[in-house]
Amino acid sequence: MTRLGMTAVIAYAMCASCALANPIGLIDDYSDASLSEYTLTKILDQGSQDNVGFSSPSGVLQASSSGADGAEQVLFLRNDGWSLDVGEELQVDVDITFASGNDLGIAVGATPVAGVRENYLFISMRSPTQVNSRGFIGSSEIGQAQAFDVDASKLFIARTADNIFELGYYGGTGREVLRTDDVGANLSIGDNVGFYADLRSDLAGFTGMDNLQIVPEPASLALLGLAALGLVARSRD
Repeated sequence: MTRLGMTAVIAYAMCASCALANPIGLIDDYSDASLSEYTLTKILDQGSQDNVGFSSPSGVLQASSSGADGAEQVLFLRNDGWSLDVGEELQVDVDITFASGNDLGIAVGATPVAGVRENYLFISMRSPTQVNSRGFIGSSEIGQAQAFDVDASKLFIARTADNIFELGYYGGTGREVLRTDDVGANLSIGDNVGFYADLRSDLAGFTGMDNLQIVPEPASLALLGLAALGLVARSRD
């Protein structure tokens, strides 16, 4: 390949990568204790207190409850413009320690309204070896999907088309898609990214989510590679 041809391939790859995702990259590594870039919205409360809180005092995200007297579900979404576009995958590293029966995971959703459960999807850890996923498309709740006895190192939500989202995890067996959801016309579900938590007991807590990031989803990476190979082949003609 000529130097000009190689330059064209590199330039194409860079432009295609930019087209795949805006913005893209590391969102938060929790290296400071500030979570001011997030907004907490309580979407369900079966008790009498606001008891779920988030913190990052030791380089990882953690959630905890205090004074809980019923289930409380919250979305903890970025407020600084991050969204999930077509061809992108939201990921978080997981190394969880907490009591079973509660949920902490990543979420995408429309701008939430307090006390309203609609237009969001989440995938969470329910125990160190159990993955759980659910959500709402419009105001309709979607069926629960779960995986047991898993060794998850990452959770992910990928947007493979305007209206199609994949939710799953990475573990010892590679990339596992737990569910695929067609959100129809509810495209605002991709407008915000962040976390979901459901704590149901007093002093329940989670520790161990880190490196929230957006990367190209695998199908987009494959298409990018094929396009680059095509440029290489043409440069040899």
